[in-house]
Amino acid sequence: MKLVVIVGPTSTGKTSLAIKLCKRFSARGGGEIVSADSRQIYKFMDAGTGKLPLSKGSKIKKGDGYWIIDGVYVHLYDVVEPDRKFSVARFKDAATKEIESMWRRGKVPFLVGGTGFYLAAVLGETEFPRVPPDWKLRKELEKLSTGELFEKLKKLDPKRAKTIDPKNPRRLIRAIEVVLNAPSGPVPLADLSVADTLKIGLTADRETLYRRADRWAEAIVNDGLLDEVQDLINRGYKNTPPMKGIIYQAAVGHLDGKISQEEMLERIKFDLHGYIRRQLTWFKRDKEIRWFDVSEPKFGEKVEKMVESYLESNSVKTVNQ
Repeated sequence: MKLVVIVGPTSTGKTSLAIKLCKRFSARGGGEIVSADSRQIYKFMDAGTGKLPLSKGSKIKKGDGYWIIDGVYVHLYDVVEPDRKFSVARFKDAATKEIESMWRRGKVPFLVGGTGFYLAAVLGETEFPRVPPDWKLRKELEKLSTGELFEKLKKLDPKRAKTIDPKNPRRLIRAIEVVLNAPSGPVPLADLSVADTLKIGLTADRETLYRRADRWAEAIVNDGLLDEVQDLINRGYKNTPPMKGIIYQAAVGHLDGKISQEEMLERIKFDLHGYIRRQLTWFKRDKEIRWFDVSEPKFGEKVEKMVESYLESNSVKTVNQ
């Protein structure tokens, strides 16, 4: 049983590459994708989470908890409404179930995404605390600014603070809640039962990554982001946690008349650059990842050859030698 993992910062084309690879290995039963993105699980949030391919020719069919893009299944899209909580524990269980289903059906599973903690959880490489909500504490913490929350977390757990978005109040509050209420420390996750795992990372130099993210931001702003956000507001999701994250928060600010469209776009780009830096910091710690520069010609062919060699081998070590 084999598992291909494709990671990397935003706008590196992870899903597009995975779709091509799924088709390429149709002789082996074909591949299917499990999305490892903390925002793509939400319904009605397509443009701002990168679910929509930029290629206008792509054929998309949406199902309950999955999409089919150009004939390839992408699981864990549109799982819950934006006002529903979806913990990393639930994500791990759902992703593992999908991967095991692919193995039973003779498919090659591709675990693809940029949310490092979700990926590590599925692969059994990290620990996370199973701490119930502390509503009284949350009410007190909600009175603090984002900066104050981050400083509080740094004092309580500097290591955890380095792995979290300092501009995301919901995650900062949860992290503080976990630190203060975990009775006996984190509980280890069960390992995913895989014989071999090949990890592929997509990257480029920082400026190239920033330019790609900027082009993507401009594309979604010009092609439906504001309509999507207005629809979410009309559905009653304006004050939900996912709407407080990058891209959506700036778009809401513009629709509320607080910032111009130009200011909104600049804020989105600024936040994406920061997100890319945090993603790179997370993934660079994993020495098992085989990195490919997306700015190099024919990098996709190099990835394809590695995946093909990996699938033909009895052990991933053969590929890495």
